[in-house]
Amino acid sequence: MLNQSAKRKVNFYYQKLFYVLVATIIIFTKGFPAPSIAAALLIKETKDIITISSGDKPMLEYIQTSNPNKVYVSKLFTPSGIQILLDSPHDHIHHHGLMYALDSGKNITWWLDGKKMGKQVPVGKTETKKEKRSAAIKQALSWNTADGTAILKEARTISVHKGTDIPATLLTWNTVLSVAGKDPVPLATKKHYAGLGIRFVLKMDKIGLFIFPDGKNSTAVRGTENVTPDTWCAYRTAIDDKPVTVAMFSAPSNFRHPTYWFTMTAPFAYISATLNLYRDPYTLKPGFDLDLTYGVAVFNGKQDKSAIEKLYQAWLKLLPEK
Repeated sequence: MLNQSAKRKVNFYYQKLFYVLVATIIIFTKGFPAPSIAAALLIKETKDIITISSGDKPMLEYIQTSNPNKVYVSKLFTPSGIQILLDSPHDHIHHHGLMYALDSGKNITWWLDGKKMGKQVPVGKTETKKEKRSAAIKQALSWNTADGTAILKEARTISVHKGTDIPATLLTWNTVLSVAGKDPVPLATKKHYAGLGIRFVLKMDKIGLFIFPDGKNSTAVRGTENVTPDTWCAYRTAIDDKPVTVAMFSAPSNFRHPTYWFTMTAPFAYISATLNLYRDPYTLKPGFDLDLTYGVAVFNGKQDKSAIEKLYQAWLKLLPEK
């Protein structure tokens, strides 16, 4: 048995040892990032819909079947869970959330819906892949005429990125278009808005402001509609008095980079990454690919140019080399 004096000495020894160990841990871990406690990415799939979530928080919903003429992202959420996309509103029923569509001359359009319009038709099974910091949807699509003739082939990949260093819901949309037959395909249109477009929920209409890193060469088209070449474009607005910022990014590898951004705030808000085809048509030839990569970032709050530019630069580092 230890007497009281001996017990005090033992306790003092162990207390001193404890403090030394704590100090050692602090010294050797200084400068190292704290371990991530971010929720895991989850993928759920039904016959028509693929949902990607972070834990119990939804990030996006993807319609993987033709609805009725397009395949698209129908829902997209801020990190706090605010949904920003509008699908098939009564004023423009062919607007479907986040969608990609073009025209081919006067007679073929994939922008509009209807039995006489072109249709994006899935080919084979949609693939999904989940990694630690990303989840991806990969799909092959045939861009057909109304009678079912294949004109274009698309290889589409939509990736959602996750990390404690990403302050927004961030996705990458990659579309690779090629000719389905033996003849060149003219990509010409009078639609200055055709491309990768976003239709926003009604509460985001009319009250927002579009910002660009430069934005000096903007061309007014009609009303509030403009076409502006730049590396990115962002829309700052609000839903139920909650500030929201939505940014679209263009990869430097894109055809006709910097992208020509179509924007409008009224009578409804819209943004689209276009190829300026209404002023400068392009013909896609057999054996060549049109490889396009864009980013979409959805922030909580009102973000300034520096915050958007910072995420744009971080997004560029996530892209594979081309």
